[in-house]
Amino acid sequence: MENRRGWYEAEVLMADLTGHHHTMRGACANEIEARVRQIYPKAVTVLVRPEAGEEPDSYAFPAGANPDYLLLASFRSELPR
Repeated sequence: MENRRGWYEAEVLMADLTGHHHTMRGACANEIEARVRQIYPKAVTVLVRPEAGEEPDSYAFPAGANPDYLLLASFRSELPR
């Protein structure tokens, strides 16, 4: 199986409402999320999507989904105190 890497955009939201934007190359949206979580372990929300013009990977998005309107979102189950 070919390990195809593409460009992804990641948006990070912290508990204090500061945000960060990254563009990264990876095999799938889940890989990008994991890398961003290593950089920002206290992130409250991580949103990942293929960069404009890139094909979405079939693992991260449901069949027939339009990636222009879909983001892989990950929320922490607990807020920092």
